[in-house]
Amino acid sequence: MKASPSADSILFKSGGAVCPVGKSIWDALGDGTADLNLLNLEIISIYNRLVDTPEPPLDSILFKTGGPICPTGKSIWSALGSGAVSLDDLNTDLDTLLARLTATRAGYLDNINNAQLLNIPNLSTLTAARIAYLDLLNSYLDVAVSSRAPEVGGNLQAVKTDVDNMQVPIKFTSADALNDIAVTTPTDTTEKEIVVSLPTGASIVKVMLAALITVMNNTANAQKIDVDVKGRVSGGSWSTFFSQDDCLGFPAADGATTGFVPTQDVTTLVTGAGTYGFKLTITQSAAQSVRYTTQYVLIVTYKMSPP
Repeated sequence: MKASPSADSILFKSGGAVCPVGKSIWDALGDGTADLNLLNLEIISIYNRLVDTPEPPLDSILFKTGGPICPTGKSIWSALGSGAVSLDDLNTDLDTLLARLTATRAGYLDNINNAQLLNIPNLSTLTAARIAYLDLLNSYLDVAVSSRAPEVGGNLQAVKTDVDNMQVPIKFTSADALNDIAVTTPTDTTEKEIVVSLPTGASIVKVMLAALITVMNNTANAQKIDVDVKGRVSGGSWSTFFSQDDCLGFPAADGATTGFVPTQDVTTLVTGAGTYGFKLTITQSAAQSVRYTTQYVLIVTYKMSPP
């Protein structure tokens, strides 16, 4: 044997130039309980557990062969992506996002569950008229461009839309007029006025008037009643929009009640915002007490003129 390292330093614990002092081949081999063949079998077992079923094989993790845990066609590379965006890039993007999330904006997020937002009324409480408006919004707001609009300086010019033609109905009602008439000569009920207000730039398309008339016989006498519905601009002259003989009536029964709602187009009268007066002219067949309750309703349909 060679002189350095000595056999004694290899087999025992005398140290030497290669083996550290106090160490020998026996320290590496141990006490002989597990030999190298057994260690080799243990290593092979561990390897098999990594690359074979039932555990997900390494190939299914690193590549795309699939397995009991990793989905077919997916692997660790699928999660990491193409590498176009690194984890460093993601960290930078998150830092940017957090920097933009100011205290004010964070407050908005905190208030998403605000009690007031939770109390938004149920849509089922909307009136039929309002639901109809919502149904029409989509068709009204559709943009109709017959040809490519000219462009000047990057801005589209003269784009026409259906918003210009949107028609909006709005209702105005009067107070009730209460009258007791007991003569056969034509008699006017109390005039009631309606104030019409419109948005700036609105133009009237059509106006309908409904007179809600309720009549009660105050004696046991039969009646036939002629009705005229009249309107005017406040303080102006009267115009008749409805006139009908014997359109109301009841038998000789005290307390007999009937109603009537004549509806007429009054667009020629109501031409814009302002105050308008309405009344009935009543002619009874008998000079006996009859009580009248009348309310007037204007339905004004308008559209907004383009600026």
